Amino acid sequence: MKTAVKSFFIPVLLMFALVIFSACGSNEASEEPSDNNTTDEVSSTQKDQSVAVEIPPFEEYVKQIRGGSFIKKAELKNGVVTVEYYGDYEEYKKDKPESNVSSDQFYSYWGGHQQTQKRLEMNLAKGFTESLRLARMYPDKIDEIKMVIPARGKTYEFEATRSELEQFFGIDMKTLNEAYKQGDSSLSKYIDPVVYEDEKRKQFLESFVNEQ
Repeated sequence: MKTAVKSFFIPVLLMFALVIFSACGSNEASEEPSDNNTTDEVSSTQKDQSVAVEIPPFEEYVKQIRGGSFIKKAELKNGVVTVEYYGDYEEYKKDKPESNVSSDQFYSYWGGHQQTQKRLEMNLAKGFTESLRLARMYPDKIDEIKMVIPARGKTYEFEATRSELEQFFGIDMKTLNEAYKQGDSSLSKYIDPVVYEDEKRKQFLESFVNEQ
């Protein structure tokens, strides 16, 4: 009798243990963190090991700047960067039929859902301060940056030389480039005041942006 009971319970216990083990493995997999790195973030491993960060080709990096999926044209030629964004949704969808972006999402990206002037100016500042990221990445190749953002039926054109950006932000691009290579990639202390402080944002837009 005892032998029969043992032979019955041993397989049951083994099956129960297997179920618990499988469930634990499933939970661990579901809790694995996702990759949320942004354009300029450097992994903690790279920072800890003090490994020099490799600078990607311009053609690759420019796709990662703000609004990269809406870029119509981007080139670096003879020291001049030109970045032009789509302004017409139909043209955008014609060139990128695989995109799931809706018309509302497209037009509100720069114009904003609230349709206020302040929101527009903040979004433009976010877009045009990407010039600082580009100049920081390629200080020996970039002399001037031109960017065009169509929004709310108007066209906003940004134009600045590398030296003008250095003077406005009080920085040296080559120094920032070396810092980036060593893992110090953040430019928020320069960009955030332009985006979020009214006076600084006004000064930046008036210095480098023309409305057409």
